[in-house]
Amino acid sequence: MLTGRNDPQLAAGLIRAGATDFLTKDAVTPPRLEQVIRGAVRIAHAEQERRLAQRALLEAHEVLQQQAAELQQQAAELEQQVEESRTIAEELEQSNAYMQDAKSQAERSQSDAEQARAELETLNAIGSALASEMDVARIVQAVTDAATQLTGAQFGAFFYNTVGADGEALTLFTLSGAPREAFEDFGHPRPTPVFAPTFYGTEIVRSDDITADARYGTMAPHHGMPRGHLPVRSYLAVPVMSRDGSVIGGLFFGHPDTAIFDARAERLATGIASWAALA
Repeated sequence: MLTGRNDPQLAAGLIRAGATDFLTKDAVTPPRLEQVIRGAVRIAHAEQERRLAQRALLEAHEVLQQQAAELQQQAAELEQQVEESRTIAEELEQSNAYMQDAKSQAERSQSDAEQARAELETLNAIGSALASEMDVARIVQAVTDAATQLTGAQFGAFFYNTVGADGEALTLFTLSGAPREAFEDFGHPRPTPVFAPTFYGTEIVRSDDITADARYGTMAPHHGMPRGHLPVRSYLAVPVMSRDGSVIGGLFFGHPDTAIFDARAERLATGIASWAALA
């Protein structure tokens, strides 16, 4: 700013307004004027460069903001894809579990069918073998032996119902898996709570541990198995019914271990009991 007034306040105001320098006319010399002009040019160039840099910075900032927005959009899309992939993976896992379950069910069904077919073939084979036998004692012994083996019992026996002067009792007829002497010293079983369902043909009794049954050991004199009796934990008893519905006797099976007899053993024993009734 070139002026004829030497006023410091004016100079300060002009500088604040944007002047690069303040010169009074009485102080102007060619070197000084050249110096001021060169300085003003440098300042103008610097200001222009600053504005260009600022503009470039703003443009770069806008680009970065746009790129950040695009990255956020891509991240959101990627997250959505991950979530969709996770959902698909869960559905595949559920489908695989369903297929495995269906396969297991099919295998169990096939196993059950094969088992049922084997049971039927076994019962038919026993029936065919017994059909050619005329001796009742031999028929019942064969039935007892077959049932003992097929059910997995350690010993089995057929007792038939008798009524004597002392009332109803079960009399040993055939025995398998143990010597006959093992039972001869214990007398005839009577319709205690454990034996009554077989005596009267009311139900099949199958127990994983008969000594833990609420019906066991409730009557004198033994309150359970007599001393010296073959050890019995697993217990299976099936009534043998005649064609007219009366009870002929029962097939009894025992094992010293627990949980020996399952539903299959019960089915086999029931089927074989029907052959004993025909004898």
